[in-house]
Amino acid sequence: MTRPDARTPEPRWMENGVIAAALVFMAGFVFIPHAIRYFFLFDDYAIVEHLRRIGTFDIVTLSGGFYRPAALLVLAGEARLFGWGHPEGYALVSVTLHLLNTILACGLLRRLGLGRRESVAAAVVFLASPWAGQATFWVSAQFDLLALLGCLGSLLLGLEAMERPGRDGTACLAGSFACAALAVFSKEVAVILPVLFLLLWVLTRRVRATTSPYRLAGALAGLVLVVLAYLFIRSRFLPVLEGPYGSFGELLQPRRIPANIWSYARSVLLLPTGLSGWPGHAIDGVNVLAWAGLLARAAWLDTRRTAILALGFCASLAPVLWVGIEPRSLGQGRFIYLPGFFACALLAAGLGKGWATGFAWERTAWAAVLAVSVLSIHHQRRMWGMATDLARSAIVGFESLLPADRPIHIRNLPFSFVGGPQILKSYAFGLYYGGRLGQPVRSDALLLRMEEGRIVIARKERDVFSEYEGRKDEREVTLSLPIAETPAP
Repeated sequence: MTRPDARTPEPRWMENGVIAAALVFMAGFVFIPHAIRYFFLFDDYAIVEHLRRIGTFDIVTLSGGFYRPAALLVLAGEARLFGWGHPEGYALVSVTLHLLNTILACGLLRRLGLGRRESVAAAVVFLASPWAGQATFWVSAQFDLLALLGCLGSLLLGLEAMERPGRDGTACLAGSFACAALAVFSKEVAVILPVLFLLLWVLTRRVRATTSPYRLAGALAGLVLVVLAYLFIRSRFLPVLEGPYGSFGELLQPRRIPANIWSYARSVLLLPTGLSGWPGHAIDGVNVLAWAGLLARAAWLDTRRTAILALGFCASLAPVLWVGIEPRSLGQGRFIYLPGFFACALLAAGLGKGWATGFAWERTAWAAVLAVSVLSIHHQRRMWGMATDLARSAIVGFESLLPADRPIHIRNLPFSFVGGPQILKSYAFGLYYGGRLGQPVRSDALLLRMEEGRIVIARKERDVFSEYEGRKDEREVTLSLPIAETPAP
């Protein structure tokens, strides 16, 4: 069911000015301050050290449980440029990628037939989206940033090619296939790209010029061939549809799919804000009501468009449906970075004419969604900032123990906050200091939480990434960390 949605002319300077102001604000007050203080976390150590030492051919043939050569080549360039001395360089690359994704998201929303103001409003929410927290604040999640960059570029150019005849259309198709290769060779989640392209083409067919069936078939065939080429090359190094967590068939248990889908839907709405008790519940209620109202209006304005975008959201979840995620988690947000684009598209569809005229409830609902998103991304920046500070304190403080003459047992390794972010593994010290350490390290891992503004210990357990079991001649070490409680001996 479709409702007419008359529009007034929209000046381009307003669109460009709003998106530019949002980019400057979020970059200057959220993302860049985090990047400047960044220090290596968790998997960063293994990625940086390996990529600093191997050549391009080795990167292309490197699996390590995953096959993501495009993203690894980008990270290898960063590793050779920044080394261990400039962790902020890697983080600034992540920020740049997220800003580029925001610009492409706005362009793709316009290509889908949404108005300029609605597209800008949704892009601003995507820029500040809490689902971007882990992907942007943790260097090891650049795989997700690059995969979405390729997906958005491929979809945008592919849809453009459907309208352009001759050489211009062919050039757009070639660009679409190149972006698709960047996406799938950066992370496996992009294998769903041909399905997403078909869905969005169906959505735009009504508002755009008629597409040649031959050109559509060529575009779909090209995207499918890119995915098949990726799967074939990957199969040379890894078993088909298998990874470090097991095979996709074993992981994807049909009886768990509905529960996993529900966990993703809840995670879009129930955001990490750091608030508990009635303030946290009030924030959740406001966000849920705002989203519910905008989604209901999207369905009322254009049922077909809303259904297609909802299918896009579900399809983009397909590669990660083997795992459910916890609402308010800071350690799993990367799983909904791609689906988050479709959530923002649904939000834009719900704004409609109400966004462009007067003081309407749609404007208030959008402001509520944006406010909660900014609150969440600010909280996430604070938590990831504390994680980097703990990692820096542990790594830099460890230097006084070098060179080591016997194995080292760390009694208080900051391993992770409960629910994320992740901080350090035992092998990080050996990778960071290399031959200067010369001895293995094992640790008692601390899982941390925030309590009344302080970092406290939730529990203590053996670090499964320890490099050896206990030895009588080991040296026991307690790191000096800004943690309010110390573990019992």
